[in-house]
Amino acid sequence: MKKMKYILILLFLIISPLTFADIHYVSTSGADTGTGLDSTAPWATLAYAESHATTAGDIIALKKGNTWSGTTALAIKHGGASGNHIIWDGSLWGSGAYAKIQSSANRSDGNLSMV
Repeated sequence: MKKMKYILILLFLIISPLTFADIHYVSTSGADTGTGLDSTAPWATLAYAESHATTAGDIIALKKGNTWSGTTALAIKHGGASGNHIIWDGSLWGSGAYAKIQSSANRSDGNLSMV
């Protein structure tokens, strides 16, 4: 019985951080007034997603086939916690090529980063 107790505690410690995390959906055709919590009401802007998906373990799912272009770099201020990061993923939902974040400014080859 004591062994089972330790197994249950271990399972709780492994699973509990994952239960508080959410998947936040972002699409260029979305709206920041949406919930962002399902693919039918995605957020639209990367900055909004970055400022609202702040719980360790959250996933920011960028819609496949979408491209976000801008001249201002995106400041990522929320990273989660060690071993339980906030993940940006452009391959989880939608169809087509993976989502892209790119610069629309006139930048040199060595400085194309937007994040």
